Amino acid sequence: MKFKFSVLHLFILLSFYACSPSESTRNVNAESIQESKNIVPQTETPVQSVSNTEVLEKDYYRFKGMINENLPVVLDLNQENGNYVGSYYYTKHKMILRFDGKKNENGEIVLQIYDKLGNIAEYITGRINQNTFIGKWQNADRTKTFPVSLTETLDRSILFYIEDVAYSDIVSIRQVPKDGNLALAQKSILKAQGFDFSTNKELEDYVETKKKIAAKEKLKESNEEGMTTHYNKSISVIFNDFSIGTLYFYTMGLNSRLEPFVDNSYVMIDGFSGKRIMIKDIFNDKNIKVIEEKTKNQEDCGYVISLDNFYISEKGIIFYCKAYSGAMEAMEMAAEEEDRPKDLLLKWSEIKDLIKEDSPVRRIFEN
Repeated sequence: MKFKFSVLHLFILLSFYACSPSESTRNVNAESIQESKNIVPQTETPVQSVSNTEVLEKDYYRFKGMINENLPVVLDLNQENGNYVGSYYYTKHKMILRFDGKKNENGEIVLQIYDKLGNIAEYITGRINQNTFIGKWQNADRTKTFPVSLTETLDRSILFYIEDVAYSDIVSIRQVPKDGNLALAQKSILKAQGFDFSTNKELEDYVETKKKIAAKEKLKESNEEGMTTHYNKSISVIFNDFSIGTLYFYTMGLNSRLEPFVDNSYVMIDGFSGKRIMIKDIFNDKNIKVIEEKTKNQEDCGYVISLDNFYISEKGIIFYCKAYSGAMEAMEMAAEEEDRPKDLLLKWSEIKDLIKEDSPVRRIFEN
């Protein structure tokens, strides 16, 4: 997964750091992004404690239910500042359809569903009432209408909570599927970000401290010219099923020489064990060498594929094709997509015999 990085983006980036930006708070959950709110207040208890259902109700939703009472679907819904994004699929076909949308003047959520060519193919309109989504489905020209009835479920997905603090997202985990290890999953995702917190209260205190520092920096920027912020990190959840979550970390900014750089990385969490999924959790040493040979064939001048930088999807394992340096990465992101080497997708059907028998990713293609 990549974001388009053009010359215009580069100009916006430089303008961003030369001006005084206003800080916004974002909460992103599941496959994308979410609405602003405060960190869940916690007492000094282990991280597996989750007590504020008000926050959970407004975070990422995974719905299951029916269209026209006879078409089973699964829908992932995320929001940011009133903008809705996500995807859904019919369980019979499992072809993922992307959507975006907003609320209309009646307060209903109106989702525009797109086909593979980017054309509007369907509409879903409805309201969320506690843990249900009730509304209607319509075709592209709105000549057909069917009822939609969905209920929230977290039986196979992880509830992520992502907050923008001082231009840098922080992700935590609020819930895992039944029989999962929430305490270890929370520790694992925080450790992946360089944190060593053992309680939610410690995380909450850290976030509040960062907010105060950011507020002071914002005041300083408004009183004098200068660049006190040199990067912006965003986190998105790009796969969330079979108790496995894949997170995409995207960082763009200026290095110490004020040169633009871009960094892309991925983190996978197993909700059942609570552990981060690494390449050694998927392949044994012998088969890692087989995979390494496959990735070498994909490398091009100026690019490299690292076995440590990959992500998991419903289709297979994708190894990210990265430029040798962050500055070069920024330049190549500005180029047209067809001018750069593609990421390497190894489909489950190609590599299933190479995967460990006890690997958590087997849940994806064996179900």
